[in-house]
Amino acid sequence: MMKGYRFKKYPALRPSLGLLRGWKDGTVTEVEYAERYYEETLSVLHPQKVCDDLDGKILLCHEPPGVFCHRRLVAGWLERALHIRIPEL
Repeated sequence: MMKGYRFKKYPALRPSLGLLRGWKDGTVTEVEYAERYYEETLSVLHPQKVCDDLDGKILLCHEPPGVFCHRRLVAGWLERALHIRIPEL
């Protein structure tokens, strides 16, 4: 566990290092990020299992609500797949 983090992580939802680097250095756009994140990460996961595993938990990110991030990509993916609503807090 990293210093300062006292919560459980769900590594399967972590973006690849290459994708993160591209995002941070500006070589990957929001559209490219979303496409690659779905392809590299979400496409290999089962939405119901992820939802069950996260039951009672929240998705955290360093970005404020309303700003593009993988947290909203995950929430949107779960909402579409499972016909549920995941509010932004």
